[in-house]
Amino acid sequence: MLPIGGYVPVYIVSPSLFTDPGSDPNLQFRLEALDRTVDALVAELLPSRAPHMRRIITECRLIRPAPLWADLALVWLLCLWGALLSASFRPLHAAVLTLHLVIITLLVAVVVAVLFSVLMQTAVPLLAMLAVWTGGPHVTQVLVERRRNQVTSALGRYVTQQVAEEILSREELALGGETRSVTVMFADIRGFGRLTERMAPQDVVAILNDYLSAMIDVVFEYGGTLDKFIGDALMAVWGAPVERPDDAANAVRAAVALRDCVAALSRARGEVGLPLADIAIGINSGEVVAGNVGDIRRMEYTVIGDEVVVAARLQAVASAGPAQILLGQNTYAAVADLVEARPLGAIPVRHRDQPVEVYEVLRLRQ
Repeated sequence: MLPIGGYVPVYIVSPSLFTDPGSDPNLQFRLEALDRTVDALVAELLPSRAPHMRRIITECRLIRPAPLWADLALVWLLCLWGALLSASFRPLHAAVLTLHLVIITLLVAVVVAVLFSVLMQTAVPLLAMLAVWTGGPHVTQVLVERRRNQVTSALGRYVTQQVAEEILSREELALGGETRSVTVMFADIRGFGRLTERMAPQDVVAILNDYLSAMIDVVFEYGGTLDKFIGDALMAVWGAPVERPDDAANAVRAAVALRDCVAALSRARGEVGLPLADIAIGINSGEVVAGNVGDIRRMEYTVIGDEVVVAARLQAVASAGPAQILLGQNTYAAVADLVEARPLGAIPVRHRDQPVEVYEVLRLRQ
């Protein structure tokens, strides 16, 4: 309000000015008394401006606060906008849009006050929007990290921590596969049925878990991926989902370590009078199809192909004799300098026209 004629303006603040006249039957009487008081003050202090001041006072409208639902709706809309800004725009773009929204909100509040004599609460909604906008990314980051840790923990049952991180760095997992050069291992605990035939089911599961846990530790130690359990056997893969140049060598090293690990466990159980067990391992290398197989609701990452069948066949042959580690020709060619092995000749493989040359690993070269 500008000074009139060089005089300092007089402000008279009354709670009645922010009240709906229809809500108080005595309001009209108080307003009339206020009018007479104002007329007297204006006539005494500003006699030359009395008609002008009277016109301003009579044209003033009563201002009432906006209903609660309107304030809440404004808070909700601005908070929703703040969440969209934090999730959909870069910080600079979000800041520009936020500034525009603040200006628009204030202009709307002014227009509503002038046209409808309704006073809208703008400070709290705007502060709430800014809080959501600035705090939203931090909350999102916390939730993403928590979910990432959960997925990493779940993947840790099948692969090492490093492999899990590399898998998560990829943008998406989908059904389908890709051709990869891998090394596949099948490892079976020989004599496990004989070991557990007179034991209670819960004791059988406990013993099996002891063996498989030790075997998984070895597989992970040498960078392998646990594909699946098959009864008292396991299938592991080197080269998928992460490929390394020494996958075949690591698979063979893991096989020798598995043989030693199972032998140590078996000796410990033999000392308490339990039957002994050993391990049969088949390893083969070659191109397979690696990827997610199944349904979109339940997928399993695995490898399929002829070279996988050969590895399973080698493990079956190894199970027929003493503890053996049998290699296919491709794997032996990749690790010939690493191992001492003896050729066992060729064995037939179902669905293959040519037999497969087989080599037995005796020990690692020093």
